[in-house]
Amino acid sequence: VIEDSTNEGQREHREVSENIAGIYNNTRHELSDAWLADCESHSIRMVNAKNAVVDGSLAAIRIESSKTFGVLATGDSTGSTVKGTVIFQGQYGIGLNNSAVRTTTNLTVENNIVLNTSIAGVFVNSGTATGSTIRNNTISNNQVGIRVAGSGVTIGSSTGTEVDDPARNIITSSKAQGIVISGSAATNNTILSNAIYGNTGAGISLESGGNANQPAPVLATATAHGLTLNVSGSLTAPAGTYRVQYFCSRADDTTSASSVQGRTLLGFQDVTVTGSSAAIEKAFAQGEVVAGDWVSATAPL
Repeated sequence: VIEDSTNEGQREHREVSENIAGIYNNTRHELSDAWLADCESHSIRMVNAKNAVVDGSLAAIRIESSKTFGVLATGDSTGSTVKGTVIFQGQYGIGLNNSAVRTTTNLTVENNIVLNTSIAGVFVNSGTATGSTIRNNTISNNQVGIRVAGSGVTIGSSTGTEVDDPARNIITSSKAQGIVISGSAATNNTILSNAIYGNTGAGISLESGGNANQPAPVLATATAHGLTLNVSGSLTAPAGTYRVQYFCSRADDTTSASSVQGRTLLGFQDVTVTGSSAAIEKAFAQGEVVAGDWVSATAPL
């Protein structure tokens, strides 16, 4: 148990227990079975720690009230993994924080629970984060669920073909947005199959050129015919092929059509835009949708 640490909690814990490996400037590290509380800076910091593993899947890692990050990867922490942790309060839960010219690729953030942070549950601020994945996390009651200011990040599924995809994140009850992609350098970020609902702001927000401000599909109709739900609308986008995903949300998940998010994935279709727009139309079994529910769609890059 680490409490009231004046530096990174992990450093102090290394002094207490030889069973906990360091996570500084080496090539292979593992950390598990720890309870870190009220650290003045970051509870766990990985600096140039390639292939580091912070794994609370079997032996729990619980982090509470870190002043800044619960877990922070910085420098070149390529190939590192943060999984199975429970992070509560603090400014950020899990972060990849590099300058715009630094590269950390293939970072994996999975199977974590991040609650009640004051800025963001998961934060990626890296010039290039290609191959990095944020999947199968529960991110709830944070200011923003996930904020990405880098490029090449996959949030949720890599393919978006499974209705009950085990890679999906649950992002709910944020005081602001569920997911924010921010800045003109934040490109080629894929958002697929996540359960996003009950956030005060938008479910997905593209800001200041994030993901080239790709517009969401516009749905014109969602009507039931017998046991079939028919959805139609349009997609405006540069020429190319897009995976359009359709979601339903409960009637009480939102108060107006302008703030609809996406609790449950209904299915997908691949839509080819040859000019600047294309019609979209899809039929589903009505089982997941009842009268009064909302239907929404996304078209991630």
